[in-house]
Amino acid sequence: MKSSESGPASYRSELETLKKEHRLRTLQPVQAEESKRHLTSEGRHYLNFCSNDYLGLSTHPELIRRSCEAAGRYGTSSSSSRLVSGSLELHHQLEERVAALYGVEGCLLFGTGYQANISILPALTDRQDLILADRLVHHSLIQGALLSRADFRRFRHNDCDHLEDLLRGFRESSPRAECWVVTESLFSMDGDVAPLDDMIQLCRRYGARLMVDDAHAFGVWGRSGLGYGAGKEGIDLLIGTLGKAGGGYGAFVLGSALYRDYLINRCGGLIYTTAPPPPQIAAAEAAFELIPQLDDRRDHLKLQITRLFEGLNQLGLETGAGRSQIIPILLDNEKEALELAGRLRERGIFVQAIRPPTVRRSRIRLTLTSEHTETDLETLLEALNV
Repeated sequence: MKSSESGPASYRSELETLKKEHRLRTLQPVQAEESKRHLTSEGRHYLNFCSNDYLGLSTHPELIRRSCEAAGRYGTSSSSSRLVSGSLELHHQLEERVAALYGVEGCLLFGTGYQANISILPALTDRQDLILADRLVHHSLIQGALLSRADFRRFRHNDCDHLEDLLRGFRESSPRAECWVVTESLFSMDGDVAPLDDMIQLCRRYGARLMVDDAHAFGVWGRSGLGYGAGKEGIDLLIGTLGKAGGGYGAFVLGSALYRDYLINRCGGLIYTTAPPPPQIAAAEAAFELIPQLDDRRDHLKLQITRLFEGLNQLGLETGAGRSQIIPILLDNEKEALELAGRLRERGIFVQAIRPPTVRRSRIRLTLTSEHTETDLETLLEALNV
């Protein structure tokens, strides 16, 4: 290996600029304890308020047991892509069960939600097509749109009037082309919810397709905790992740049998990569069995959401329009966000400062899980009241 001094000078200069602008990212090793509610870092114990393990399933005994059994039977890797020799019986069984659970024709498993989002849109669109995405969609969806050959435009966040203007203009100029409307259901940085019913109606009116990333709603919201997109007619592709409330790793895409067959033949993120490993698929199977039964965990989490918002409002903190397990504390600049994160760390609260370009406005992004207690919330609020 070459020394740390090697490499283009422009890289070093850019890192120095990022540091001056309070935007430099670094990796901090952590060690989770028996629950993701707590962790240690550099020998210090913290309450964790930035985990996406919303239902605490990553440490559930049944997920662990199933994962270990699958590793013993199948090994630790699928060892090939789905189209070579990696399409195990385990994958097909889970896809069939998930499709039946959601009442749709087809399901496809992917390695990650990012992998799905970055590769599906390029597979579905061509030069004459249009992709209209909410301005605040996840980076993976933006990259997927940019990698496609389609015209790519963004509508104002959750603004269906702006979306309709763009749809009307496109349909008048390109009556036969395809248009995909892309949104998250529950936005990962703001915690607010897309107006899916209105978007479905607009897509029907203008002959557009709708793709919804349900990653942060899955497990917590919607029918039986299956997400905001579950059971909604008019969503062409619904994407969920297994790495958040699912307690594991991977993603799933739901749609018609036609979309499933087409993606198998055209989606590089499925064709050219090793299939998801058997232990994670087995854990996902357990998660799908458990999630519809976990109303008690969801009810507890929603109660904690209400309590935390009440406490944050009493402190006069700005939290945006959302009312979910994702709670941003909005701040004026990057420096303020880093300083608040540092003060909270000093008081035993593990959070992260989220800064541009990830978000337009700097913030502390708090996340609640069903593992958090009322005492945990009191500890957090006391730490913020400085």
